[in-house]
Amino acid sequence: MSYLNRPAKFTEAFKKLTAKKEVASRLNTKQWQDVPAAIRDRAFFSSRVASARFLSKAKKFMQAFLLKQIEEVISPDGVKSKAIKIGGRADFVARLQDFVLNEGLGEALPPGVPRGQRGVIPEMKDLASSRRLGLIFDTNIRSAYGYGNFKASTDSTVSQVYPAWRFVRTGYVKTPRPLHQKYENAVRRKDDTRFWLEMNKKEIGGLGVPHGPWGFNSQMDVQEVGRREAVALGLVKPDEKIKDPKAEFNKSLSVDLSRMDSSVADRLKKAFGKNIKTKGKTLAWTT
Repeated sequence: MSYLNRPAKFTEAFKKLTAKKEVASRLNTKQWQDVPAAIRDRAFFSSRVASARFLSKAKKFMQAFLLKQIEEVISPDGVKSKAIKIGGRADFVARLQDFVLNEGLGEALPPGVPRGQRGVIPEMKDLASSRRLGLIFDTNIRSAYGYGNFKASTDSTVSQVYPAWRFVRTGYVKTPRPLHQKYENAVRRKDDTRFWLEMNKKEIGGLGVPHGPWGFNSQMDVQEVGRREAVALGLVKPDEKIKDPKAEFNKSLSVDLSRMDSSVADRLKKAFGKNIKTKGKTLAWTT
């Protein structure tokens, strides 16, 4: 049974998103990739976005979506009613697009170009573009639920019965990632963190975490593998307990400061407070 197809532990997904700290920075995608994945996974950010107001608003809208928050709306004829504040991706994009344009946070349009004709700016560089905002929503919501399911599946009581995962494809992909093709239907222990990080590495468009999503549009997923099958495959011993996969992943919570711009390190320390500090020439997580 695929744990991503079961109801996620909603509270864990919500807590994961809520715990992320807004880090406003002009860092581009490549520069963010130089930040250790375990630290990057704890940050709420978007490439080249230095507006704390934008990040705060985006995060609040996503929290409203997860909580299915209700708000009062007034129709054109003055009738008041109740509606879900952020009902989905389209609502998020529309509400945040209005915020970006009203606050003047989007790329400046060339003189004489109407506000609605934003196609003159490359989509992924335009903070007000539907594609850019949709990607921000997809990345954070999928990651939150991916983590919620991961935590549910790696709970010690569940791992006792299902100590391994099978890496499976759940849908058609026009151009599959070669690495995923190679390991399709492979079975590995849940605490084989090196393998699961390899399946989600940044070089193939992954997020650098040991759980889904496994790169956008990959159609990859995992299925629970019971102890009897895992023992038969030689992955575990009959009474063996597997380790907590999160512990292995969290070992990468440090980075050599020589690889990072000093302004980046300062922003991370400001965002995470006492949880992160400089130890000699290393920026490290302290908890």
